[in-house]
Amino acid sequence: MQQINPMKAKLQFIVFLIIAVFFLYRFYRVYFYSPEIDFQKLKLQSLNGNSQSLSSQDLNATIIVFFQTWCAPCIAEMSLVQKHFTEFKFVKIYFVTDEESNKVIHLKQRLKLDSLNFLISNEKLPNIGIEAFPTAYILKNGKIVESHKGAFIDESNFEDELYHLKELTK
Repeated sequence: MQQINPMKAKLQFIVFLIIAVFFLYRFYRVYFYSPEIDFQKLKLQSLNGNSQSLSSQDLNATIIVFFQTWCAPCIAEMSLVQKHFTEFKFVKIYFVTDEESNKVIHLKQRLKLDSLNFLISNEKLPNIGIEAFPTAYILKNGKIVESHKGAFIDESNFEDELYHLKELTK
């Protein structure tokens, strides 16, 4: 019968504990952490490189979606908003990324996302607390009234979510 080395068992337990704490922390950050973002102070630019900021008027009834061009749920959500763009006239929608504008322009052209407003963040999104994509914020009078991590609207719940958005932004 082989004896268990107590030092090796302690080391394995410590390694396991460190890994477990790391994954619990990441789980908390992705699913429960909601950063305090001052949307008016975000340094943004349009796809043509012009500096742009969001004023309090821009944030009256607004949805801001942080995305990445490689994110399939982000692309599906953008395509859905484009498809039903006329039904979103009651709210301003901005799609914000930290990727290079040429990637966003290519995505916009490839998927024919002509009606959507794209902005590029000058600061990396993880630095402002965005760690999951898409992450959406619904704002009313400049205040966050709701936020979602992951796609919050798809074809199966479109009518319900559209009604919910209208109620939130009244």
